[in-house]
Amino acid sequence: IGEPSTYYKYISGTLNPKTAGTRTFNLNGSGGIIISEPNPYVSGQGNSTSKNIIDNVYVRDTKHHGISIVGGITTLIQNCRLSGCSGHGIFIDSGTTTTTLINNYVSSAVLAGIKVKDSSSVALIGNATDECGIGLFLRACTSCTVINHYAELCRSRSLDYIPQRTGVTFSNSSFLGGS
Repeated sequence: IGEPSTYYKYISGTLNPKTAGTRTFNLNGSGGIIISEPNPYVSGQGNSTSKNIIDNVYVRDTKHHGISIVGGITTLIQNCRLSGCSGHGIFIDSGTTTTTLINNYVSSAVLAGIKVKDSSSVALIGNATDECGIGLFLRACTSCTVINHYAELCRSRSLDYIPQRTGVTFSNSSFLGGS
């Protein structure tokens, strides 16, 4: 996707000043990672966040969403692990386009492990959600593809799909458990 404008890699655990070349931050109890356009939810403002990469990040025990993208374009979230988020594990929201989530694992999120809302051209490939409120929640998505997704033991349900738009494709995915 070209040179990233925002690039998070190898963020985990606690601050370690001895680790040269690796950015480490303490995210415990914070809101996680939030990437948002300057005026979210305001029509006509345009997408100002692009080429965002979040790679190999561990986020745990957040007070809200683990990773939240609002109004981003060409965003890649891969190889991340999220646990104990008080909101959604990964939340793709409002006008986000051309976004790919690859090989992420979300456990014990209070709301959805992964939620995609009001977004288009989103690919979810090889992700897993475990013991979340809802495993995967898709709402008002256009051109969304779900491949090799695995969700189990979710408190409410493993899949919640509200087909308010068109073009959602599921392939080789399992949604197990939940009430």
